[in-house]
Amino acid sequence: MSANTKDKPNTKESGERNFKKLSNVEHVRMRTGMWLGQNSMSTFEQHFFKKDSKGNYEITHEELNDIPAKLKCLDEACMNAVDEYRKNQNDKTVKEGQKMTKLIVSLSSDCGRVSVEDNGRGILAKNAEGVFLHLMYGENFDDQVKQDHVAGQNGVGISLVRMVSNFFRVTTNNKGQTYKKLFSVHDDVKKLIRSFKLSPEDYEKVILYYDEHGSFKDCSLLTNNHLSQLQPLMEKTFMIETIKPCGDEHGTTVEFELEPKYFNKLDTKYNPDLMRQYLQDIAMTNPGLEVQFHHKNKTDKFKFKKGMEEIFLNSELTYYKMEYKDPNSTSQINLETYFVIGQNKTLTWVNSNFAVQGGSAIEYLENRICDEVRKKSQITALEKKLKTQSTRNDVRNCFHMYVNLRILNPR
Repeated sequence: MSANTKDKPNTKESGERNFKKLSNVEHVRMRTGMWLGQNSMSTFEQHFFKKDSKGNYEITHEELNDIPAKLKCLDEACMNAVDEYRKNQNDKTVKEGQKMTKLIVSLSSDCGRVSVEDNGRGILAKNAEGVFLHLMYGENFDDQVKQDHVAGQNGVGISLVRMVSNFFRVTTNNKGQTYKKLFSVHDDVKKLIRSFKLSPEDYEKVILYYDEHGSFKDCSLLTNNHLSQLQPLMEKTFMIETIKPCGDEHGTTVEFELEPKYFNKLDTKYNPDLMRQYLQDIAMTNPGLEVQFHHKNKTDKFKFKKGMEEIFLNSELTYYKMEYKDPNSTSQINLETYFVIGQNKTLTWVNSNFAVQGGSAIEYLENRICDEVRKKSQITALEKKLKTQSTRNDVRNCFHMYVNLRILNPR
């Protein structure tokens, strides 16, 4: 054994432990599943509300394979717009002409790039970078805002999407100003940085620096000469924000394309049929909101003035509607339930988010309905005649539910 080898301490033998501090971006990318949910392929049953040529709906279910964390990224981008729609409905300070009425989602022909556009109030230019660059930055922390039954209350969602994307661009119009910025490093800028002859490790650190700070300013690995070379190209590609007059325009557009290496190198392209149904769900659970889906020169428009009930009004299903509202309660519950005769899956949406498992509250509702049905005189008479007793499952096998629930702090 050489002297040099003897001088190097054996980490395991010396008992040293490897502690490391990660930045927010590094942690999100290393532990994507913790922040966005299951980051591997999952098999699940998906509902579809299909409309025939006569305008009637049929509800079917198909088994699909996809990545839940990838779907969550789409959800985070769209729920920001849904929250804006909800807040606009109750905010008397927002003029009618400026209230959000449309959500427009476009999917590129290769199904990789997504654009989410709304015609809401937009974001003030001075706040835009904070919203998209930083975790824990938002406007829904206020309890008064939660009363609008908003979905996003933690200020982390859309910035997470940026951190796991290889392309992320924002345009927002508010109070006469348009803010536009590319929050990812453009390929032409990467090419120029490679020409600086940095080591591979330093090159990655420079790219990470921009992802963390939204700028190369104060990056110790770049000289003033490097920065002066980068400046015009960054301006051209909108990596340096631009703020210009926009007149009366208002709204926000977020464009993103996910990076496969943060999703276990799996395919991050979106399923158009699944995306179409997701957007229809948003329209169904938010009466009056027009939702458009653009893909391959085709446009689907969804707008339900009566909400989910329009599905059942235009179907051959036998159903009963139950509504319960208590705006004065702590939870400010708003429950809309459709009991449909026949066997099928019970589907639940909470503040426009599809709840796969339903939840204990929905199970409680289902059990109460079963118990009330079992008390009916016709049922008890039949039990007496047959010398048997019906169970909750006997009743449950005769119906299924579609639940649209709005409630404060659903957790």
